Amino acid sequence: MKPTADVFQVHKAGRLTVIGVNPDGLTDYLRVEQCRNELISIIEKAVCVVVRFDLAGVPFIVSGVLGLLVSLRKAGVDAQLQNASAHVREVLRVTKLDEMVELFPPSSSE
Repeated sequence: MKPTADVFQVHKAGRLTVIGVNPDGLTDYLRVEQCRNELISIIEKAVCVVVRFDLAGVPFIVSGVLGLLVSLRKAGVDAQLQNASAHVREVLRVTKLDEMVELFPPSSSE
């Protein structure tokens, strides 16, 4: 299995932490647990309360990532998605996760 060091790139750390996502990281079923561990480490180091994922170039996400979004909320961290594809937005709508995950359009500024 690949390490997650190439999945997440922290663009901004702090209460609002902005994380770029390598498309391969969220579309590989075998890497979800590794991604979870890496993300927990990033969140703890940044002491963030909101994490915004930049999903530019991510065509879809595996179901385990949906669980990861739910677990963030349970841990008291709000999740935001920017540059989500139409497919990702539809999956969030169907699963009603769009009610707990804030979606930002590509032109949104931090």
